[in-house]
Amino acid sequence: MPHADRAVMGRPSFRRLFKQHTGLSPNQYLLEIRIRKAQSLLTNTALSVQRISEETGFESSFYFSRFFKQRTGLSPLNYRKAFR
Repeated sequence: MPHADRAVMGRPSFRRLFKQHTGLSPNQYLLEIRIRKAQSLLTNTALSVQRISEETGFESSFYFSRFFKQRTGLSPLNYRKAFR
């Protein structure tokens, strides 16, 4: 993790401080940001779910759709229908 190296602290210390300040681990925080971006793209664009999964850094649209549904309770397409 290059950012921890620049901050002159070890990775465990960085993770602990990050979680203290955000309530989330760095990985959880990043996933939360990706889901929020996906929510915005689903409601404000006509991009395909495949394209949104790519834009938000997910390995595959299958993994993105599964993770999105776990986090929001709706599939990406149903989320788009509900909030557009």
